[in-house]
Amino acid sequence: MTDFDPTKNQVLAEVGYLEPSQGKMGIVVEIVSYDGEFPKVSVSRRGTKKDGAYFFGRLGRLTADEARRLCPLLESAAIYIITDFGSESP
Repeated sequence: MTDFDPTKNQVLAEVGYLEPSQGKMGIVVEIVSYDGEFPKVSVSRRGTKKDGAYFFGRLGRLTADEARRLCPLLESAAIYIITDFGSESP
């Protein structure tokens, strides 16, 4: 297994962002392609530094409110991939 190379990671679309229900990091849902592979859904926590730059963290545990609000974004992400790329990942 090779190490992750961030230069090969391409964000194709941001499907949505959930404002934080607790804490300082919201949740972002994106469509990403790594090294030209078939696009996948990426879900991670995103915060903003004082200088306006984003920082990311693993999703980890969800509150019930976050889970409820995340479901429609996941459905939208799946529809985006199927519609724009014609089929599901093999």
